[in-house]
Amino acid sequence: MQFLLPPWDRNRPRLHPPQVESVMEVNGKSFGLRAQNGILFFREALNPSKTWAIGTPLTPELEGDKVGREAFFRREFERGNVARYVVHLDSYVERTLPLFLRGDGTGWCREAWNRDDLTFSHSVSMHVWLEGDDKTVIEDMRDVERQLDQQLEQLPYPDDLKNPEVEWLCGSQEGLYQLAHSICALENAFWKANTSDVTLNISAENSFARAYIREVELHGATENFNASHMWMDVDENDQSRLWSGESMPLSRRFWSLFDIALDQNTPIGLHWEYRDYGQYRTADEPYAPSVELRMPRPTSIEQLEALGKLRQWLAPILPEAEVERLLNDDAIVLLPKTRY
Repeated sequence: MQFLLPPWDRNRPRLHPPQVESVMEVNGKSFGLRAQNGILFFREALNPSKTWAIGTPLTPELEGDKVGREAFFRREFERGNVARYVVHLDSYVERTLPLFLRGDGTGWCREAWNRDDLTFSHSVSMHVWLEGDDKTVIEDMRDVERQLDQQLEQLPYPDDLKNPEVEWLCGSQEGLYQLAHSICALENAFWKANTSDVTLNISAENSFARAYIREVELHGATENFNASHMWMDVDENDQSRLWSGESMPLSRRFWSLFDIALDQNTPIGLHWEYRDYGQYRTADEPYAPSVELRMPRPTSIEQLEALGKLRQWLAPILPEAEVERLLNDDAIVLLPKTRY
């Protein structure tokens, strides 16, 4: 049973999507459990469209104790200590708010990047709380937003917070570099302009976007080669789009292979950027830090070896026919030009 949890998990193609960590039978019903950011989430197997959470955060000991979490769930669930989990998008300050609403009209917000619980009251009816879909639950959150804004303004400004280092959700920077080197070696668009080397800026995954290629820059390219630099971003559906610069004629093979490479070697982290709409910290939003990979021009031998290395890497992942189709997919992909 898959257990995606926005905003922690992006709803995108993954080789290994998040799964339930436990399945339990309580009062004749089956529930799937997953712990995330200090909260124990659960869904009913026959009605997985609604996400619930135990109303008491997990202790550090329980976070690493599967058996203990199961006992904790059974005890707290039978006590009725539960909250409805919904994600509210505050369009003005351009941020998502993970909200936990109890049935008694109280609740708390735990942002995806920290564990500072901000309490609030709400007016969601018991019927909607129990039966309504997420869209109905968060139909009118203006009063909740006002309560949270007042508390968010009291928290430290981003300048006072230490930006954490990039971490690796899985894989490593060296693993990603080795794959990137082979993928780029096959991309003729990089090397036909006498390019000396290529820099890729990889945006880390965070609660707002998946890990993706944010910038491509060719160094030493001949002057008549216009497409030597481009910036990208991703839309709400995690599709890459052109932010600025010229769209390079890169192959579908390039983008497809990088999707798999980043799924196996995923940087994750947060970087604060101050966005001031006159709302103080409520306008702050974390943007992902990045990892820079710089690949020198491959030799002819390295280009030949790249194909074999990629074939060997993909062999346990995809059927043989799919591997060959992918490695030979030279069709050009032009990203939608949405900004500049």
